[in-house]
Amino acid sequence: MSHASEGPGRAPRGRAVSGAERDRVIEALCEHYAQDHLEVAEFERRLDRANRVSALDELHALLADLPEVGGGPPAAPGGSQGEGRSVTVPAGAGRVDASRVPDTQTELALFSGRSRTGSWVPARKIRVYAFMGGVELDLREALFGPGEVHIQCVTMMGGIEIIVPPGVRVETGGAAIFGAFDEALEGMGPTPADAPVVRISGLAFMAGVEVHARLPGESGRQARRRIKSEKRAQLERARDREGDR
Repeated sequence: MSHASEGPGRAPRGRAVSGAERDRVIEALCEHYAQDHLEVAEFERRLDRANRVSALDELHALLADLPEVGGGPPAAPGGSQGEGRSVTVPAGAGRVDASRVPDTQTELALFSGRSRTGSWVPARKIRVYAFMGGVELDLREALFGPGEVHIQCVTMMGGIEIIVPPGVRVETGGAAIFGAFDEALEGMGPTPADAPVVRISGLAFMAGVEVHARLPGESGRQARRRIKSEKRAQLERARDREGDR
């Protein structure tokens, strides 16, 4: 790969690479890989090069032919840019007083679909039934009251999807017969001591219950890219620390 020529603002050839600058470029490469700008082989080649070069202009050249990604690794909401840690944000749009929290709530989809999204107040106990239909419960902007939320799922030849944000504590325990009861909670990060608790249980018969963790407004594909980028950044930072020993 040819090195980009020096221009205004570029460091003079031969200037030593600092640890912070090396980390910034490594994390930027991880973000490019997460956004499919680099194939695996090329990504690994550039990472190896980033860990070996000693001149700053050679380090910058590893990003010179790649498109913009907002000037570097994306900043995590509520954190500093390029930390490479799992994102933690406050759960939901806010909290509400206990008097506003209903005791029970029922969500039913019978040969149809049912969706709860946006700003809403989950009951202390939510019964979800999906019979040859689908139910979506999106808790990313939910207004949580004190205490726990228990979601009890029953689905037959249908599906139930529950989306939670980082910042909540999720506990699942369900059964599946000729179906699936799955959770994908990567990227949740640490939860504060006073985090809302969401307990999910139930039965899926020839059906599926899926629990996902995403940031507010984040699609499934964006969540996978974010998690992929975070994992790569953490791995490369660990390798870099090992190399400095």
